[in-house]
Amino acid sequence: MKFFNIHGYHGGSHNHVYEILTSLGHDVHSPQIDYDSKSPKAMFAQLKYELAESQADIIVGNSLGGFHASLLAVKTIKPVILVNPCLMPFTLFSKFGIKNDSALREYVTMFSQITGLEAWQRSAIVALDDELIDNHDVTRALLYSKRYREVEGAKHDPRTLPLREFFEEILVGLPLCEPDVIPQVFI
Repeated sequence: MKFFNIHGYHGGSHNHVYEILTSLGHDVHSPQIDYDSKSPKAMFAQLKYELAESQADIIVGNSLGGFHASLLAVKTIKPVILVNPCLMPFTLFSKFGIKNDSALREYVTMFSQITGLEAWQRSAIVALDDELIDNHDVTRALLYSKRYREVEGAKHDPRTLPLREFFEEILVGLPLCEPDVIPQVFI
């Protein structure tokens, strides 16, 4: 399978997610991103272009990369795998001393589009002891599906998560396009 991997803020293109996917034999396109150099909307436009160029089947996003990966999945109707996704980056601006009102407004506006992510598209693994992202209720509400996992004791660093096992489990039978009929499950 071909993956488009989006790393987190101040992360690297050959991050732990990249290493795990390539060790499993997958083709991974993983651009290096400088989140500080462009507005969120400009960054999204660049990532959308690079995704099209990569011809990837599946989008993967870690941390802030999970925000952009979610939006790309909505816009391109591709499956997405999220690792400790930062779905509400605007809530962290004050925590990290970021004073960029225009970026904050753009992230808030873009956030509303994440609700368009369909259940068949989304898979996620979330560290419950994440020291950076603590809005697990929102993450759970937006991403819950049969391929959603929460891991106690894991931190924001993806190396604390059982990623190899998670990828091996969810990639079996992962739909690469929207099914004709999505069965409704009542719990």
